[in-house]
Amino acid sequence: RPQRVLNVAAWIAAFVTAALGTLQTFTGQGVLHIGLINLGVAVIFLAIPLLHRFGHIIAAVVFVTVAYASLTFVGSQIGTDSGVQFYYLVSASLAVLVLGTEHLALAGTVVAIGAGLCVGMQFLVPPDTGIQPRWALNAGFVLATGAAVFMMFATVWYAMREVSRAEAAM
Repeated sequence: RPQRVLNVAAWIAAFVTAALGTLQTFTGQGVLHIGLINLGVAVIFLAIPLLHRFGHIIAAVVFVTVAYASLTFVGSQIGTDSGVQFYYLVSASLAVLVLGTEHLALAGTVVAIGAGLCVGMQFLVPPDTGIQPRWALNAGFVLATGAAVFMMFATVWYAMREVSRAEAAM
């Protein structure tokens, strides 16, 4: 069930975004606005499961749109040394899982946009914009990398567990 996989991804994204937002809120005035934006985005991610009543695709598209918009803004403000661009690659592994196999064209579009944003960010955004201390950029990189890997692992594991349960029930 793609809805459940999307919920797991949204909850993980909310936690990670809130953690980064909290870190940014306390690292100085230069990134206070980014921290507050991340905290707001975390709240939106927590609300994603409530959107399923309007249709599964609506919830997934809102999740991807908010994620891509916030990643692009935050990454352009902080720099690529933050590792934020790794989340575009996470979308490639999760697109089919959260949209379902019946929406492969949409999933492919999400993946293509994510790849384009990742490449664009690499060439258009400086590694360090200097708006936060280097230790905070390094901490953000470690958190972003670990969280991206965890998000892929957890959502793929959850999806595979659901497949195994369905097979066992049959």
